[in-house]
Amino acid sequence: MKISLILLIISTLWLKGNSAIIEFNVKNYGADPSGAKNSYFAIQKVINMASKAEGEKRIIFPKGKYLIYDNSLVIWGSNIELIGIDEVTLEKRGSAGWWGDLLDISGLVNGHKYYGLKNNSFSIYNGKNIPSSNIKIKNFIFTTNSSQISPLANNVGIINSKNLYFDNCKFLNAPQTNLAIVNDMRYFSNYNININNCFFSGAGDHNVRVISYEKGRNTNNSVFISNSSFSNVKRHSNLKELKSNTLHIWYRAGANPNSNLVISNCNFDSTGDIIATINGKGLNVKNSKIGGKLIYEDGLLTDISILGNSFSRSPQSSVKINKRSSLNQFSRENKFQ
Repeated sequence: MKISLILLIISTLWLKGNSAIIEFNVKNYGADPSGAKNSYFAIQKVINMASKAEGEKRIIFPKGKYLIYDNSLVIWGSNIELIGIDEVTLEKRGSAGWWGDLLDISGLVNGHKYYGLKNNSFSIYNGKNIPSSNIKIKNFIFTTNSSQISPLANNVGIINSKNLYFDNCKFLNAPQTNLAIVNDMRYFSNYNININNCFFSGAGDHNVRVISYEKGRNTNNSVFISNSSFSNVKRHSNLKELKSNTLHIWYRAGANPNSNLVISNCNFDSTGDIIATINGKGLNVKNSKIGGKLIYEDGLLTDISILGNSFSRSPQSSVKINKRSSLNQFSRENKFQ
């Protein structure tokens, strides 16, 4: 009876159709919504419990600010919702930690270190790579507030994942990138990553990067961004590939034909550009307001679609494409000031 009562206090079972949803409240495990103390270990404990449980899980964050010191929260399981009540802030303090981000959605990756897989400590995972899938995150602010953190740190990193949904989230004050969606070497793909009704601001290098390493020979990303705003990129990129541009979005599709980035009904201010490098196939930008430039470095005209957008400058100042494509088509299908 005592054990049953404890479980009733810390988690709740909901019925969704014919299946049950297990609900966890991070405050019941020691997470502090007042922002007075480190909540990393408490929140990661709940994530681990949800990742290990069968079926659908929901993690509730009561309204407030939760500090994450020196480590990165990692979602490695599947079928998990993270729901903020009203508006919830996750704020990174201290050093960058093992992964370098405030939050990572990674699945289980052979050779990487995780907290709490076996006990209350860090250990290396040795096993086959298992992606995270069916993750929903709603009503969160992800931000960094630390003078100690690496300039390569991000707000959120995604690797080895599929069917992810961000809704009504803010990504703020990232040393490098607000949201990094990447393929590590040649082993992983990210499929059906959805970002809707989100706000990106205060990135060191780019608000969002969607890239395949090793020129994307064997991996792909499939990403959909809608009804979102992008602002306040802080500095020019120092990567030769990016040619010192300031960037809202960096897209590197690579050679994989299944890669795509679809951007619709978004607003980009004049502090950054959108750039596609190393074969930009699958780039689709539509019905968006673009204050900077759209730069298409490599690929064929048939690989991209730029339709129904409103640019704040002339065609020659707003769209830069390689010699194999035609500016005239973009000029007919978009509005320019």
